[in-house]
Amino acid sequence: GGGLGPFLPLLALLLLAAVTVYVLTAVDARRAAGGEPPVLSTRVLMYGVTGLMLLTILILFVTSLRARGG
Repeated sequence: GGGLGPFLPLLALLLLAAVTVYVLTAVDARRAAGGEPPVLSTRVLMYGVTGLMLLTILILFVTSLRARGG
C-alpha cells in the first residue's frame, strides 16, 4: 500500500513537537518583547530536542526491525 503504515505514529509525534515548539517560540517572543524571562530555559529546550531525536531514532530502528521480520 501507499499509506504511512507504521510511520504514522512517528509523523504524529514530530508534528506535535513542531507545533509545540512553534507555539513556545511565539510565546517567548512576546515575553521577550515585554522584558519578561522565557517560558523554558535553553537547557530544557536542548534536552527536549535531544530526547525527541533519540526517540525518533529508536522508533525508526524498531520499525525497521519489524519490517525485516527480526
